[in-house]
Amino acid sequence: MHIDTLRLHSLSLLALAGLLLSGLNALAAQPAEDALLAEDALPRVERFSPQPYDSAVDAGTPAITVRFDEPMNTGGNSFTGGGETFPTTTDPVKWLDDRTAQLPVKLQPGRVYWVGVNSPSHKNFRSAAGQPAPWRVILFATADEAGNPTPLPEDLLAEARRINDAATLPVPVVLRTSPEPLRANVLASTKEITVTFNQPMLDGSWSWTGGGETFPKIGKPRYDPARTTCTLPVELQPGRVYWVGINSPSHRNFQTAARVPARRYVILFATADARGNPTPIPPEMAQRARAINAASDRLREQQVAATRPAGSPAALQAKAVQLVEHMEAGQFAAAREMFAPEMTAALSAEQLAFVWQQLGQAGGEYLGHGPPSPVTPVEGFDVVHVPVRWQRNELAMRVVFDDQARVSGLWTVPPQP
Repeated sequence: MHIDTLRLHSLSLLALAGLLLSGLNALAAQPAEDALLAEDALPRVERFSPQPYDSAVDAGTPAITVRFDEPMNTGGNSFTGGGETFPTTTDPVKWLDDRTAQLPVKLQPGRVYWVGVNSPSHKNFRSAAGQPAPWRVILFATADEAGNPTPLPEDLLAEARRINDAATLPVPVVLRTSPEPLRANVLASTKEITVTFNQPMLDGSWSWTGGGETFPKIGKPRYDPARTTCTLPVELQPGRVYWVGINSPSHRNFQTAARVPARRYVILFATADARGNPTPIPPEMAQRARAINAASDRLREQQVAATRPAGSPAALQAKAVQLVEHMEAGQFAAAREMFAPEMTAALSAEQLAFVWQQLGQAGGEYLGHGPPSPVTPVEGFDVVHVPVRWQRNELAMRVVFDDQARVSGLWTVPPQP
């Protein structure tokens, strides 16, 4: 059962939905997401209205709207700013849904406005898991009474770009540590713990986290000249288990010069006892550390894949997952932008949204997607399967790519082995 460009021209919308739904299999589902992975995720702004840097916004615009890429805590918000560049508000902030917040305003023609989404001191735009969204700025100007653009001051424009660019920079991730995580026979004579990141970090800034009996006695940290490796002097004891965190939900001072914090990581290890025997690491600690580190490792792989040629296997796998994630987030227009021209002509964003909704109605609560399959060449095309799970159903999205790494076919098939 499938959606493909050869058949879509002759399919009605209802037939299309039925075609997808027929690929479902019953499943007794388990929770798909570990809460440990959510506590590190930072919500990102997905869309602004007005757009930042627009110098001809209609003064009749009734509200400023921001949409995030994940469910937020709708009990709080931080639209920030003040003085002449902050608009007059007409009503309290409204949440249109759990991702979209709206600030009702009254704008004046020919004015420059600066509206922050969070700030260094106000961080009440938080995800449902409690993580604050990075600081962003909506700098814009209204057209004057004759409809002409209003120039944006160069100093404000430069500062807004600096803030917004920092929020979209790649997140630093851990490349390697010494000791390696989960080693159970580290020598107690080891004098240093090191962590190496994938990009230069802010000198003199770090968060080596932990406490109690599982945190070693430490000295003053230092960076190497490239500021990619940070060294922590330590004193260890034989036969002990140690948990040394690289950042944490409340301490994020491992960050770049642009103030982008590193993804959390954990160096969980144990020293050999006095006889040289390994010291067991408690399973629950190991499980928690693996979950935290898996989120960092997955982000690192995504960043690496993004730098590979568009048609490389890793890049195609990342694209297939991105397509599914767009649909999960309700970003059907963004999903459609990945289509080849024939697919774009055959399937609208509204049709895609309808089909996804029908899948949800049949399958129940959505539980998420799994890792992509290896890339399989088929008659000049490349195929990737992405497993997708609902509470009552499981299927695989079969994503077909053309020779330009564009989505030329989208199928539903039974779960793949």
